[in-house]
This record gives sequence, structure tokens and C-alpha cells, in this order.
Amino acid sequence: MAKYKSRDSYKRLYDVLVEIERTNKKASIKEIAEKTSYKSGSLGAYVRNKLKNVYLYKESNNYYKVSGLASTPFESFAYYMSQKSHLVEDRDDSLFTSLRNRSLQAFYLALSVFNNPTLKYRIESFSILLSNAWELLLKARVIETSGEKAIQKTGERTLSLLSVVAKVFPKKQDPIR
Repeated sequence: MAKYKSRDSYKRLYDVLVEIERTNKKASIKEIAEKTSYKSGSLGAYVRNKLKNVYLYKESNNYYKVSGLASTPFESFAYYMSQKSHLVEDRDDSLFTSLRNRSLQAFYLALSVFNNPTLKYRIESFSILLSNAWELLLKARVIETSGEKAIQKTGERTLSLLSVVAKVFPKKQDPIR
């Protein structure tokens, strides 16, 4: 039951922050806390540890401006805010699960970098992280469809992109020969 309660509170926080961003206003932690179910102290910890310089930017002494949240889906925000999201991985040790989870983490990190307007080279960093996420997802898909035996492993469970692409797009026999 607690899972749904925190999800509801994330939704209220998300809605309040998106509204602040859309109206282009500044808000204090106390004002945001009054509109949500959070206590000022808890919300302050979230701001310091998770939201500051990602979605909230300090404008003056006690006021913050919201930026980049309106373009972020709620599911991504809820996952980012979750205390477990960065600490707990699936207990399944399969290569498929590992690659899939790493792909998701790379994707969420790419979104965080892209939504941070103060970073230099954010577009370049976003592109690198997003291509890494797609590569990992492609490798996971090959393993899911063809099994681990279909790929050649080198070293400690690593795959070359060339071998993965060769499995996904095999060379077809030339009909002339």
C-alpha cells in the first residue's frame, strides 16, 4: 500500500511543479509543501538531494524556478524520485536482465542530462547516453530472441556491437550464386 501512497504524492508534487513551470513563477519550498502532502523538511531534502539543478534552480534567497519538468513524463519523474530506483536492481542475474536494466538507467540519465539547461555539452552527452541505451537494448533483444548461445562473449560477459548487429541483420545469401 505504501507504494501507491508515495506514487500519489509524487504525482501531486509533479503536478504542482509542472504548474509552477508553465506559469513561469518562482516558488519557495514552503509554498510547494503547502500545495502537496510533503512536510517542508522532507521536501527540502528532496530538493537538495534530487531536484536542485535538475528540475529546480535557485533564483533568489528562498525561491526556486522550475525548468525542464513539463517535457518529462510522469513515469520518468516517479522513477527518478524513487529512493529505490538507484539502489535496487532486479535479483535476476541473467545477462538479458542486466543489459535491459543498464539500458533503462542510461536512458533515464540521458533524459536528466537533456533536461538540465545549465550543463555545457548537454546535447552531445545526451546523444552518447541515448546511443548507449539503444545499443544495450539491442543486445538484450538479441539475447531474448536467440538466447545467449547465439552471441559470442568475449571476456566477462561483454558483447561487441558488430556481433550483435550481425545476429540481428544476418547476411542473406546472394540469389545469383
